Amino acid sequence: MNCHAMKLGIAGVFLIAAPIAAAHELLADDVRAALGISALDADKQHLLGSFLDAKLHELDAREEALFMKAKADSQAAETKATENAALAAFRGLNLGAAFAVFFYDDDNISKAEVIGGVVRVTRRESQDLKYLLEAHFFPKLFLDDRGGVGPFFAVAADDEDIVDAIGAGVMVGFRRSKSADASLNFGAGFFMDTNSRVLGGGLREGAALPNGETEIRYEEKGKTGFHLLFSFAW
Repeated sequence: MNCHAMKLGIAGVFLIAAPIAAAHELLADDVRAALGISALDADKQHLLGSFLDAKLHELDAREEALFMKAKADSQAAETKATENAALAAFRGLNLGAAFAVFFYDDDNISKAEVIGGVVRVTRRESQDLKYLLEAHFFPKLFLDDRGGVGPFFAVAADDEDIVDAIGAGVMVGFRRSKSADASLNFGAGFFMDTNSRVLGGGLREGAALPNGETEIRYEEKGKTGFHLLFSFAW
């Protein structure tokens, strides 16, 4: 009896366990199917996220490019404005500190003596160096607007005279860059020296002194000539 009952019990267990195992198999299939769908959704979300990230990076790159272009345009406009202002200043009326070499048409008499009863010039000057203040402007440009050509007018003074000499001519100026208005200038023209030293009236080189005179006299008169001028304008 006991053995028979045990066999019946074991058979009953198998009868109950088989449907449960089948149910578990079906449930596992459902779970795997569900998990498969979830994994597919995750792949889609990953692909969508990657696409959105790429678009965001593309938008960031475009925004940065637009910002850099706007910055470059702003800098270019600022540089152009600076160059235009410098060009206007360079072309306009400017003052410069200058020195010039004067070449006289007639020599200045620095020293003369009476030798052998006649007037002899012992020292004469055909050239002189003077410091001047000059004014110029450049209506004509060249060298990519870094050079200019135009007229100038110059005035020299000394310790005794407010106006010692005046000059005028043509000047060429150069600046180091388009954004600079200071220039180094070279000019050439004619001048008048208002205080050139000559022998006094009635005295002539190689001639005797006038009657009653015993020494050399001098006087100052205007003389003309050619001069080369160098100046710096700021």
